[in-house]
Amino acid sequence: MKKLKLPVVKKNLPRSKSLSMEDYLEFVQMNLEHLDLNESRKSKDKLYIRIPFRLK
Repeated sequence: MKKLKLPVVKKNLPRSKSLSMEDYLEFVQMNLEHLDLNESRKSKDKLYIRIPFRLK
């Protein structure tokens, strides 16, 4: 197996902010209010490939 040559991160990563359950719930509710599910589904359907293919 080949060894991967991944980039080395030399900078410090920013600290991630942990959310409380109340903050997370507020975040999810806000997104649901501003999200149109029908439009989202239509845009996802455009991304799918409907033609089957095979590799030979």
